[in-house]
Amino acid sequence: MKTKSVSVIKAFVIIAVVAACITLSAAWFREVERDIPLSEVPEEVIAAAKAEILGITLTEAEIEETRRGLIYEIEGFVDDTEYEIEITPDGEIIEVEVEDEHDDDDDEDHDGDDDDDDDEHPEEEE
Repeated sequence: MKTKSVSVIKAFVIIAVVAACITLSAAWFREVERDIPLSEVPEEVIAAAKAEILGITLTEAEIEETRRGLIYEIEGFVDDTEYEIEITPDGEIIEVEVEDEHDDDDDEDHDGDDDDDDDEHPEEEE
């Protein structure tokens, strides 16, 4: 009976340790982002965004806490093109995403519509 109790306790301890590891790893990989006013974005970040995309009108900002540290996501427009720029607090550009108003993530065949059928060869009706 004593051996069975020890085995149950060992199993419980193992399960508790595994659960703790899963919880800690989830917290480690979680990234938290929140909207912030452009007035709270450091001057270095604003200057870097404007230097990267000449003529940009900045519209909104987010700050993201990652394992790598803080990242600012700055959005803005030039003409009909929208930009999202990821920048470190010291002004280093990490990534620039470009989206024009006609860009659509659902347009997998890049033909200008969301219907991903091959429009060049429509199926003949019988």
